[in-house]
Amino acid sequence: MKILESEELYTFYATADDMVKVSCPQCGITKNFDAKQFMAPYRGIKAKCSCGKIFRCAVEFRRYYRKHVNLQGEFNNPKTGVTGPVTILGISLGGIDFSCQTSEHLIMKDEVLEVSFHLDDANHTFIKRKVRVQSEDTKNIGAVFLKPQLYDKELGFYLLPS
Repeated sequence: MKILESEELYTFYATADDMVKVSCPQCGITKNFDAKQFMAPYRGIKAKCSCGKIFRCAVEFRRYYRKHVNLQGEFNNPKTGVTGPVTILGISLGGIDFSCQTSEHLIMKDEVLEVSFHLDDANHTFIKRKVRVQSEDTKNIGAVFLKPQLYDKELGFYLLPS
């Protein structure tokens, strides 16, 4: 396989040892690469398989698949007693990205919050988790679940690619 140019984009996930297995969407031939060579700024690489298929690839270094969503919820800071509305923007088995809808509630890195929201699945599954804020800017916040469950049935089924 050679790295080239194309229009279709396929995502491949790096392993914990920074390897990525790229497989041809046409014939299924796979080849392992050192994923480090595809870190930013190489977000979109192009590959040419020995079968002749040319396709674009993205190497994802996240530990878990992240689903982009737009879910309304609420946060509670048990330490300060402050609560407020949030919009969940992304969710994975390891954490969430959300925005705080009111600017008067300052959320800082390393704070522990309780976040609750309903999934937009058929059962409107209620999710309530403790999270630790990993990153924050003006309104967008990234947080990891404090006690990720080994097997999270509700989120696991919800996060299956459709």
